[in-house]
Amino acid sequence: MLFIALLILTIGVPLDFFDHISGPHTLNCFANSNNHKLPRFYSRYWNPEVEGVDAFCHDWNRGNNWLVPRVFLVPRVTRYLAECKENLDCA
Repeated sequence: MLFIALLILTIGVPLDFFDHISGPHTLNCFANSNNHKLPRFYSRYWNPEVEGVDAFCHDWNRGNNWLVPRVFLVPRVTRYLAECKENLDCA
């Protein structure tokens, strides 16, 4: 699914398309106040609208997260997803 989310950046498939496939997404993990696709989002830096700072400090098991990280974060995201799957409490 992570690969599909990265593909979206390249071909511009809208979020609604993936909501039909994998259910409604509840939290945008790698966003900011200018580019978030969902009302709830984590950002690298604090701003008044943000749900939390640094997505890796939060539990990803509490919803259907929208993951579109910057390219250099892909290996870290993959490791964190594996950790979340094993522990069911990755924060």
